[in-house]
Amino acid sequence: MGVEVRIMSSYSHVTPEMAILFACGQSVRNEAFEDRFTRHATGMTYSRGRACLYPATSHLTGLLSRPIDWNLLLRLAHQHHMIPLLSLHLQKAAATDAIPTTFRKALHEANVRNSSRNLLIVRQLLLILTALKRAGVHAIPIKGPVLAQQAFGSIALRSFSDIDLLIAGDDLGSARHVLTQLGYQDRETRSRQGNDVHRNVYYEHGMINADLPLEVELHYQLDWPCCESKGEIAAIINRAQTMSLCGTTVPTLSPEDQFLYLAFHGAKHLWTRLEWLCCLAELVRHSSTGSTTSIDWDIVESRTRTRGYRHIVTVALLLTQQVCGTSIPDALGSLVANDRLGQNMAKVIFNRSFAAQAAMSPFDQFKYNLKFRGSALDRAKYFWMRVMTPTELDLNAIPNHLHPLLPAIRPFRITSDFAHRTARSLMKRLRA
Repeated sequence: MGVEVRIMSSYSHVTPEMAILFACGQSVRNEAFEDRFTRHATGMTYSRGRACLYPATSHLTGLLSRPIDWNLLLRLAHQHHMIPLLSLHLQKAAATDAIPTTFRKALHEANVRNSSRNLLIVRQLLLILTALKRAGVHAIPIKGPVLAQQAFGSIALRSFSDIDLLIAGDDLGSARHVLTQLGYQDRETRSRQGNDVHRNVYYEHGMINADLPLEVELHYQLDWPCCESKGEIAAIINRAQTMSLCGTTVPTLSPEDQFLYLAFHGAKHLWTRLEWLCCLAELVRHSSTGSTTSIDWDIVESRTRTRGYRHIVTVALLLTQQVCGTSIPDALGSLVANDRLGQNMAKVIFNRSFAAQAAMSPFDQFKYNLKFRGSALDRAKYFWMRVMTPTELDLNAIPNHLHPLLPAIRPFRITSDFAHRTARSLMKRLRA
C-alpha cells in the first residue's frame, strides 16, 4: 500500500480546532500500548483490553501550543462525534497544561456519558440478537458498537445513539414481532400509506423503546432500493462473518462489504461527520497489518467497478488519506488516480465538511449524490426516485388522509421549490 493522490496541498484554511480533531484520526495501531477501560453497568462488566490507538502525541502537542477556541473545539467534537477520540488523545498529549480546567471537565463529563450510553446499547444489542436468533431471524449489526470494536478495539471510542440491524426483507415482520415482545414499538405513527412511503424511501423500519430510550432500525437494504436487489442483500448476509463483542460472538459484515458500506454511507451524507472517516481509516490500516479483518482489495476493486461505486470509493480513500494519513491500496491506485471527477468531489466535500466554507445546501446534497452514481442508468433511477418518491418532509406537510395523493403532489412541490430558489438566486445576482 503506497499510492498517493493528494487533493489538498495544505491545511491553511482549516481552523486550529479542526486540525486538532484531524490529529485524533492520524494514529497508528500499537499492540504495546495498553489502556484498560473497565466499567460496571446494569449488571454487566466490559473491558477494553489491549489497546486501540497509539496517539500521535508530538503532532498534537504542537497544535495545542497555538491559540485555541476551547468552546468551539468542544462544539466541533460533539458535531463530528469525536468526543471519545479527543478525550483519549488529550490524555496522552504532553502539553496538558495548555488545556483549561473547565474544558477538561466538560470533555470528561461528555465522555463518561457517552461510555455509559454505549454500555447500555451493547447490552440491548446482545439481548436483541439472542431473541432474533431464537426466532430464526438472521440479523447483522452494522455500525454502532461492532464498528467501534473493529476499528478501535473498544466500544468506548465511538459515539452511537441507536442500533442498526441488517435483515432480509422477508424477515421484517418476524423481527418487528420479536422487538415488540422486548418492549419496542413502531416509530411511525402516521397513516398506513405514509408508513409504506417511509419504508420505500428510507429502506428501513424504526422501532423505539421509550423506557430506555433507544431506537432500533431494521434495514433491509444498504443502498437506494432502485440500485440494490434482494439477491445482493442475500449475498451480503451469506458473506457475513463473526467477531467477539464483549465476550459474545456476533455476526458482522465481511471486511469488503463493511468497507463498501461505510464508503457509501459517508458519501450519502457527504462525509459531514469526521468520526466516519476515522473509522474507515482504521479499517484501511488493519489491512496493511495482515490482521484477520484485512480487506481483500482485489474483491473491493471488482465490486466497485461492477456496482458503479468508483466515485464513492475514490472520495472515501482520498478523504481518509488527506485527513487521517492512510495510503491508497495498490489494487485501487489506478482507479483513484484516473477518477478526475471523484478527485474534484473529494476536494469540494473536504472544504465544505471540514474547512471554513459554507455547508452543503439540500440541492448540493442531491447534486453530489447524483454524481456519485456510476452509470447513466443508476443516475436516472436515482433522479426518478428522489423526484417522485415522497419524503419525511412531505409526510409531515399534509394530513394523513391525503397521504395516498403524495406521489402525485410531490413533483409539483419540487418544481415550485426549485423555481422559487432559482428566482431568489437570480435576484441576489442582479442586486450584487
